[in-house]
Amino acid sequence: MKLFDASRTVYHRSRERLRSPRVLFEDWAFVSARERALLTSLKSDGFAMLPSFYTAAECEQVIAEVRHVFETRAPRLWRSKDGADTRAFAAETVSARIRRFNRDPLLLRLGEKYLHETLEPFFTMAGHLRPTDGNLGSGGGWHRDTAAEHQFKALVYLTDTTEQTGAFQYVPGSHRLRSLVRGIVTAGAHFGQHRFEDAEVARICAAAGTEPRTFAGAAGTLLLVDSSGIHRGMPIATGERYALTTYYFSPEQVASCWRNDKFVSYFVGEKEKQ
Repeated sequence: MKLFDASRTVYHRSRERLRSPRVLFEDWAFVSARERALLTSLKSDGFAMLPSFYTAAECEQVIAEVRHVFETRAPRLWRSKDGADTRAFAAETVSARIRRFNRDPLLLRLGEKYLHETLEPFFTMAGHLRPTDGNLGSGGGWHRDTAAEHQFKALVYLTDTTEQTGAFQYVPGSHRLRSLVRGIVTAGAHFGQHRFEDAEVARICAAAGTEPRTFAGAAGTLLLVDSSGIHRGMPIATGERYALTTYYFSPEQVASCWRNDKFVSYFVGEKEKQ
């Protein structure tokens, strides 16, 4: 079974590369030194961090917008079962300030350079995390957004964020094909697995000789993430965490989301169908 799951993983990831032949060569020409450093980190580790993307004052302004969206669009909000995680999907449709983050040209350029394909900022999620008993944090525990292909998203903290207030965590290198295969062969994972218990993550980290990276950061800190890697928002113990996350998809993925009503049923405002 391990060999079968590993072979399926290699086959499906190989198909992804063949669908987008541009991933087979570097396409980082005409980028600045800062952008190249971010792309290099994304490629090697699956994440990159950029402090002070927003000022503290800008974060306060965006938080005010998020609170207004939550108040005026309450019936459209998504809430986790444990009550800790509240989300407004496609918040950019009802807030010009959030729309500026959704349309940020630097973030789109970095995503396209990283994945070597045309992307669209499909939607921006405004998230609010607060403590509840036994909460699993943002995203409901350790997971991959997808195990089938690389994906890109950008997250900005709007509040100072620590291990106690739901910091983002990521298993370095877990976006790579060799990590997927190693997880199956040596750590008991299986083909296409999306959700992971703490013990499974510990085995995957032990097999790779690594540990989860925790991203504590001041308000305004930006994270760029390959969300095919294993990640989570830590369970929140105190305070609250506000954040924006933009999800970037290819035009084909966007069309599929519209066809299959994936995410779009939760959109808090009207968005033009692509």
